Order: sequence, then structure tokens, then C-alpha cells
Amino acid sequence: MPSEATPLPDRTEWRARHLTLIAFPVESALTQDQNWWTELTGNQPETSVRKPQGREDAGTFGDVAVSLEIDPFRVKWTLAPKVDVDNLPDTAPTLGPVFGRRDWLVELMGRWIQHCPPIKRLAFAGNLVQLVANRDEAYRRLNSYLHDVNVSADTSDFMYRLNRRRNTATGIQGLVVNRLCTWYAVKISFGLHAVSLGSGESRDVQIQPEQNAAVLDLDINTVPEFSTADLSRDQLRRVFAELVDIGLQAAEQGDVP
Repeated sequence: MPSEATPLPDRTEWRARHLTLIAFPVESALTQDQNWWTELTGNQPETSVRKPQGREDAGTFGDVAVSLEIDPFRVKWTLAPKVDVDNLPDTAPTLGPVFGRRDWLVELMGRWIQHCPPIKRLAFAGNLVQLVANRDEAYRRLNSYLHDVNVSADTSDFMYRLNRRRNTATGIQGLVVNRLCTWYAVKISFGLHAVSLGSGESRDVQIQPEQNAAVLDLDINTVPEFSTADLSRDQLRRVFAELVDIGLQAAEQGDVP
């Protein structure tokens, strides 16, 4: 059946397994004396690891697990579902419908951007899934979103990745955005590496059964040829909001030009 004849699922089917802001500072953030995790959440991180070439602060904020990773080149905020290792879910843990998280994500990350160091590039990444009954349904879902590709149920190991550049709608002269989307079907393993934040001990937990899913990985980023270092904090917040909206447009409409 031609992909253009296949109706799109309701956008609430897309659920976020994680949502991420990635910033590339002009100077290494490791040299800065900062407490960004605490300033953003109002709490102390539950774990904090410092190494010569990296730092990671992590903990929970409401119903979300928040981690901040810093290396010599990047600052990476990752928001993921909070998992209670003593009361594990019977399905893949997610942040819920991704469109319901849009305003919350933009507001939360905007609070960090307001006080972030000068950065030369900014990115939004996300792993979105539609949990389905079987493999054939996962491929049917992909077929509905990929208008120029016919994904048949007898396909195996299918992955479709394409970058479509976008001119910004923020009014910032010269800014161009990469919209890199990767579409594939997968059987999600519910093997969770569960960490006890109190003791630092960890254990692997297997939840059955596995689930099939149609997956969209988003990497929406400002192009390397354009430095965002001279933008105001208000402009940076608008850029991040636009990166999120470009990613969500792909989730809602599929691989449109």
C-alpha cells in the first residue's frame, strides 16, 4: 500500500524515552565553578561524579530523572523517566506523550539557558517510541510517516536516516538548523540497569515480555558554520524552542521536506 495512503497515528502515540539538550560551550565548562544541577532543580544531586575529563550530576526532579554530563566539549542535560527499582513498571518506562512535555521542557531548559556560558552550538535530541502489538504493526507505523519510502512488513533491519536542513523561523540572520531524523523498528528489551542512588550499588533487572516499537530518534541542531556565541539569552531560548518544535513537527507529520 502506498505510504501516502496510510493515515498517520494520533500524535499522542509518540512517547519520550528521553529528551536532551546539548550545548557546545565556547570554552570548556569543566573550568567553571558552577552548581547548575542544584540551581535548576532547587535540590542537591543524589549522585555526583567528578573526573579529570568529566563530571556528572544526577538525581530526581519531581517525576523525572535528570542528569547533567559535562566533558571538555559539551554540556548535556538528559531528562528520563524516574524508575522505582522496588516497584518496576510492566511496560517500557517513558516520560509520557512527548507533545505533553513540550512546554515543560522548553521552560525548564530555558531556565538553564538564561545563565549558561557562551555557547557556539545548541542541539535538541530525543528518543521517541510508539509501542505496538507486533513487528508488522511497527513497520506499518513507519510506513505511514515515511512518505517517500515504502516499508513493507517483510522488511528486516530497516533504518532510515535523513538530514533535512531548515532555515530558522526566529528571525536570526544566517541561522540554519539540521533536522536529522532516524526511523526504525525495534524490539525493546526491558533489561534495566537499575542504580540504587543511596548506596551506589547497581543490579540488572529483566522485565518481560519485550515490546515491539516504531522509533524516531531526533537530533535537531544548529549548523557548525554558524556560531551562536553572540546571541542573547532570549535568542538562545527561542532557538532551543524552535529546535524542539522542528523535532515535534517530524513526529507529527513524518518525513516532510
